[in-house]
Amino acid sequence: QAMDGSWYFIMADAMGHGLAPAVSLMPLMQHFQLLVAKSLPLANIVFDLNGTLNKLLPPDRFVAAILFRLDPWRGILEVWNAGMPALQCLNQQGEIIARAVSTHMALGVLGNHQISAVPQVFKVQDIAYLLMFSDGLTETMLPEGQMLDSQHIAAQLQLNGSEPLSALCQLFHGVNAEDDISVCLVDCGLLFSAQDQVIAIDRDQSCSFATDFCFRGGALRTLDLSQQVVELLRGQNLPQAFLQRVFTVLTELYVNALEHGVLQLDSTLKDQPEGFC
Repeated sequence: QAMDGSWYFIMADAMGHGLAPAVSLMPLMQHFQLLVAKSLPLANIVFDLNGTLNKLLPPDRFVAAILFRLDPWRGILEVWNAGMPALQCLNQQGEIIARAVSTHMALGVLGNHQISAVPQVFKVQDIAYLLMFSDGLTETMLPEGQMLDSQHIAAQLQLNGSEPLSALCQLFHGVNAEDDISVCLVDCGLLFSAQDQVIAIDRDQSCSFATDFCFRGGALRTLDLSQQVVELLRGQNLPQAFLQRVFTVLTELYVNALEHGVLQLDSTLKDQPEGFC
């Protein structure tokens, strides 16, 4: 979970089997955690990870990945799918109500100037679960001689919608999978219920402080004002949920002041996803 209260997830599947792909994923996951801690937009994270893998991986290696961000304050889901099976959005009954298919090349194949980092955006109002899996699942041969595909998965989920993972496990009775399989189920209800906690602050506590910041030149790009202020407030033992809202509001104020005040950027640039990125 990032400082602004958003939840970031990644499922990555590196090319190959055994030790080689595992080595490819280690720097990716560590870097992803550092980027999430800064509450960066999903597009920024995509560009950063792709650039890192271009530097680290040999030319014949790549990493398929799904990255997504759940924003509880705006109630949206942003998904960037690069070479992975579609992310399934399920309702409370286990029915598939939306799918985020792959629309991008795997990470580490193209340069940053050749890729689009614009995510797909969904409203989370009716989404109860998010299900993602590696291609090892959809490349498994069933006992009947058919290849397991998204239609089999959808039918199985509807048979036991209240327990999606248990429903998937039933597909593998008597089946020997030839590839490694990763499956992740995200319970959106549990995540959002944690966000809805009441913020209780001891208003009788006698404590105050004042601070000033002045950024010029390159410092406007490199210094993280929101993070510094939140760290000051954290020292006063304020609740985490309160700090998340402070971070969100302060970031919005600072970004608007920088983009429209200092840089004089036209706000109509954000009317389209490409301009926003």
